[in-house]
Amino acid sequence: TDVVKDLEERTHAVTHMPRDLGEPFNCNHYEVGEHFNSHHDIAEMHSGNRNRLATMILYLREPEEGGATCFPRADNATDASTYHSDFLSCKTGGVCIQPTFKSASLFYNMQAQQQMTVGVRHEDSLHIGCDVMKGEKWICNRWMMNKYDPYYNAGRKLVTEGVVGN
Repeated sequence: TDVVKDLEERTHAVTHMPRDLGEPFNCNHYEVGEHFNSHHDIAEMHSGNRNRLATMILYLREPEEGGATCFPRADNATDASTYHSDFLSCKTGGVCIQPTFKSASLFYNMQAQQQMTVGVRHEDSLHIGCDVMKGEKWICNRWMMNKYDPYYNAGRKLVTEGVVGN
């Protein structure tokens, strides 16, 4: 649609990355009590593999309360060797971004090496979609890949996944 095309254009204007490196938008709707557990947006790194270099989160509807995106390791104080399960709550410190309508967050999932074809997972990119306490939240993620794959890109479509309830 024209809206999706416009969002793609804006995303790539900000990231300065080729449009072909973008995955389809992944949109999620969160109601009261729903969240997304701590995770990285990339798979384990293997030499030469295609992976998610960067993530842009577009905030399309802000909740009245809660719903922040928190990066518990992005405070320059938290030990990167801690486990994902140590960050099941949004009360663990780090950096939190409260969603605001028509705003976006951009972060890198990999530390680029060798012209972005091989990289190391950026541990500070661990993030959590915190519980919505009041209202609802809509977001769309746009993941930018480190390499183009014509076979993958041929079947692109809008997808939704991953929201967890109480």
